[in-house]
Amino acid sequence: MSFSTIAPSPKSPASSPGMASSIELVKPVSKSKKSRKPTGKSSSSSSTQANPGIKKAEKLHRRSRSGCFTCRLRRKKCDEGHPACRACKNLKLRCEYERPMWWGNNEQRKSQKEYIKDLIKSTKMNEKTVSCPRQTCCTYSPPGLSHSAPTPEAYPDTTSQTRDTSLEPPYCTEGEPSHVHIQEFYDPYAQDQPSHLDSNGFWSAPTPYEVDVKTESELFINDIPTRRDSSTSTFNTFQPPLAHAMLPSFAEDDWARNDVFDSKKRGGVFADVILPAIESNKCYLHCCLSIAAAHLKSTQQVTSDFIDNDILKHRFQAVSELCSSLNQDTDHLQILEATLSMAFFQCAVGRANDTLPDVPWHQHFQAATGLIHKLDLPHRLLESDHGAAHPPFSMSLAAWIDILGSTMLGQMPQFAHTYRTKLFGGSSAGLCELMGCEDRVMYLIAEISCLDALCIEGRTDHASLCGHVTNLAQQLDHTEPPAGSLVKPFSENGVLLPQQLAKNITALFRVAARVYLCSLVPGSKRDQPGTVSLISHAAELLDLIPSGPEGFDTSLVWPLLICGSLATPGSTFRETLGKRIEQMGQQAELGSFGRMVCVLQEVWRLADEKALIEAEQPTSFSQRSNEELPLISNNIVRWRDVMQQNGWDFLLI
Repeated sequence: MSFSTIAPSPKSPASSPGMASSIELVKPVSKSKKSRKPTGKSSSSSSTQANPGIKKAEKLHRRSRSGCFTCRLRRKKCDEGHPACRACKNLKLRCEYERPMWWGNNEQRKSQKEYIKDLIKSTKMNEKTVSCPRQTCCTYSPPGLSHSAPTPEAYPDTTSQTRDTSLEPPYCTEGEPSHVHIQEFYDPYAQDQPSHLDSNGFWSAPTPYEVDVKTESELFINDIPTRRDSSTSTFNTFQPPLAHAMLPSFAEDDWARNDVFDSKKRGGVFADVILPAIESNKCYLHCCLSIAAAHLKSTQQVTSDFIDNDILKHRFQAVSELCSSLNQDTDHLQILEATLSMAFFQCAVGRANDTLPDVPWHQHFQAATGLIHKLDLPHRLLESDHGAAHPPFSMSLAAWIDILGSTMLGQMPQFAHTYRTKLFGGSSAGLCELMGCEDRVMYLIAEISCLDALCIEGRTDHASLCGHVTNLAQQLDHTEPPAGSLVKPFSENGVLLPQQLAKNITALFRVAARVYLCSLVPGSKRDQPGTVSLISHAAELLDLIPSGPEGFDTSLVWPLLICGSLATPGSTFRETLGKRIEQMGQQAELGSFGRMVCVLQEVWRLADEKALIEAEQPTSFSQRSNEELPLISNNIVRWRDVMQQNGWDFLLI
């Protein structure tokens, strides 16, 4: 029989007032001796059954040697979690399973242990700061009883609301907790650091950690408050972005700091026009970044995949931004500027053997054509004839690409009617100021391109073709300068004269237009007297245009291509062009100039082989020329056919 016994606890004092006596529930005690004292057999059997399990457990328990080195240094148990154990995650420590450098040195191990202790202490302090309630910051603790001054509850605060409520400290507003952003503790060993860059790679300002500290002081005279002052100080931890965080992360990017941000201090067109466009137009920004990367690759001979990935990344991003802007159908002028840049900037950088995929220039220009019609730029260009307003720059650049680019494709210019109207009116489209050739000559090149497209399509007969050629040749005669006006473009003091330079460049374009016009006549040859005389005159005009790294050869790509494609071996033109290429150095291999040289070398190779075969077998060559040499038509190697045969989609302007 069992019963319960209730008795006061011997540990609790019975004389303590106001304290409830603790009670203890005693387990029932059985009167049976068997239940109170087990037999020896049962105890021995139970001990023998338990001892083997204990011994096995003691044998199986071994010290873990595969835990992280951080827990082993702290002498803590590690759950061996991957990639980081639970203890290191909670304490924001670097979890290392590979043997670190400091493990083999006692001094370094001690310093690492002290560092981890400080790190844990700082982490704990931050957790307490975040988790503690903000009401404690606003509650008022009355002074001690020995203080005779009245409390703020008894003394009215007439200066507490002197500031606007929005300027009051965020943690002292009517006892409400303030949501102040607390920065996380910086762990230099953490792998996933918070980034302040958005998905597009641009700097996004972090939420500033800002605190207002209010300081109050009182002046007592004979324990009577006479003056009360209050001041507020603001502290923040905002850090501005890097100076050139938006530029590509190349290994050596001093060019960005020197060329971009130093020029912004100096001012000028770059700082006033180009940089604002880069900041506000994402498509234009990525276009510039891809061109900059391509320029570094070609000039520094970088062959790693790193810079190729940057080029392709920014090209893809530029096209994506362009498509997105076109779908929104807004900001047409900004989209047009970016589209023309994507078509034109390739003329300044890169090499002919660059095989990275890119959108052809004429597809970009096709998109630009639609934007030009939406902005009604052709009409605005015609209206500029009646007023003092300058032609739109975007239309002038588009006209340059349209006129000379149409000769690359064998098609009519997109705005041929506008150029014809400007030709009859004798007005300017801003081409001379942009690329050096007079507008009238450029308009006539557009007319020759239209005639070339008609010949390719078979829409004109021999008689009509000869009539158009004669008419256009007479129009070119009207643009000839007076005799003796073509001289060196330098003054007596060696200063460059821009107007004289424009006259010399226009003269070279005029000769190239005549050569282009003569090549359309059926049966024309490169060794006929008229063609040889024109190309020799072009070589003489080259001597009137400065050459070298600081020269203007890159502005002469189209006339050099037209005249060079019909230059015979041993001609003065080939010799003069070879000298200018040597003077340019590495620049002769870049941009449209380098691609033009590559095309001319292939044209000369085919034309010279054709001339050699014709000299050896003059009778049978005319029968085999079309079969063995398909690029030869009318006894002339067409440079456009050579480009199509090799898959070269170049804009040589």
